[in-house]
Amino acid sequence: YTAGPDELIVGVLGDMITGFIHEELEETNGLSPTEAMLDVADTLVSGLEFLARETKAKKILVPCVFGNHSRTTKKRRVKTEWRHSIEFAMYEWLKSKFSSHPKIRFKAERGYFNLVECQNRMIRFHHGHSVKFCGGVGGITIPVSKKIARWDVSRKADLDIFGHFHTHLCGDKWFCNGSLIGVTEYSLDLGCSPEKPTQGFIVFDKKYGQRTVAKIISE
Repeated sequence: YTAGPDELIVGVLGDMITGFIHEELEETNGLSPTEAMLDVADTLVSGLEFLARETKAKKILVPCVFGNHSRTTKKRRVKTEWRHSIEFAMYEWLKSKFSSHPKIRFKAERGYFNLVECQNRMIRFHHGHSVKFCGGVGGITIPVSKKIARWDVSRKADLDIFGHFHTHLCGDKWFCNGSLIGVTEYSLDLGCSPEKPTQGFIVFDKKYGQRTVAKIISE
């Protein structure tokens, strides 16, 4: 897919719900995974319709990736991950719902990556859970940079956009989106710095690429 010069890209990066991947979540979650996903779907529909109505963008491209929290299995299955993801099913439903919309188009993939060309540069969307981080000096910067270098051997990208780590952080070739859920036991366990619920906004320039990265506080 190639995004046009006046097209808005809304990356849906996965982990839209908490899910039941850990036993304690069955005790603490307010909604079941299916109930939560229905709520998320309604939110995405209203949000995208708002953007289509209120912005001047001629088109809106929505690349979607599934996270690890929406899986229905106890452990991750790399080869068949999409088959066990409630988020993937939601994306396919949204893609069908908006199939005749004049401005909104969805791009859902069965694989881990979702590639979009923007301003002659390749953006690689993914959730981020394939990057292993066990703490250490430099936080996620070193493991992220090493993993991207290995991925670039088979398919080079100019920018990686992902989430997963509950922290807003930007590197030369990657952007880690913050988390709308804010501080959690998981983010503290990872050693991520506590931060307010955030959403990233990037302006991509044809000449300079990633030009502006803004942190939108959502509270």
